[in-house]
Formats: sequence, structure tokens, C-alpha cells
Amino acid sequence: MKVAVIDDDPMQLELFARNLRHEYLDVLALDNSIGVTNQIRAFKPDVVLIDLNMGNLLPGEQLLKMLLREVPKSYYIVFSADDATRLRRVVREVREALPDSYDALTRVDAMSKSSDWKQVVHKIKSFEDA
Repeated sequence: MKVAVIDDDPMQLELFARNLRHEYLDVLALDNSIGVTNQIRAFKPDVVLIDLNMGNLLPGEQLLKMLLREVPKSYYIVFSADDATRLRRVVREVREALPDSYDALTRVDAMSKSSDWKQVVHKIKSFEDA
């Protein structure tokens, strides 16, 4: 299974990538939003983890909307240290912004960075059979 991780914090990114590779997942780690659409399109991930609080050019919410339009077959998890209420709000707003024909209810989800890695891996692998 292929997983792309987008996070502007190099230490967090390395931790995510290492833990996911330990679970035998094929991982593409990206540390900024520059050129990310082309890289995601080329990699063709099953799941994309996106940090909501990207400090560089494109905020995570905008990046998510762009990727959903450009790479609609992947599943997306907004992955952030923000509280659960904000994460749910972002996911709801992204879902509402998409056309009715897009199955955003099953393609977009959110998890806290404080989640146990077993929960993260379980969530990622749950998309395998979807």
C-alpha cells in the first residue's frame, strides 16, 4: 500500500515515514507544498496524510482541496496537532466545498498527531479494502 505524508516539520515527517515503513508501507515523504501535486500524481498513493498547519506557501486546507480535485482516487487524512473540533470542522468544510458527484464522505478523514501509531496504521489500512 502506498502512503504519502506531507508535513513541513522535518522531525515529524521523518518519524511518520519511519513508523509507516516499519509497517511495510511504501512511503513518499514531502516537506512542503511546492510541486506536491505532480509528485502525488506520479506516486499514485492509496492514502495521503496532510499536516493541516503547513507553515510554507500553501495551507493544509487549500492543499487538501487542490489534491482532491487533482488526485481524486486517493484517500486523505488531515493529520494535525489541532484539537478534534477544528479537525472535524476542516473536514466538514472540505466536504461541503466539493461537487456532489465526489464521494468526499469516504475519501476524507481526520486524525490527531497525538493518536497512537497503531490507530494511524489501522486507519490507513482500513482504506485498503474500501
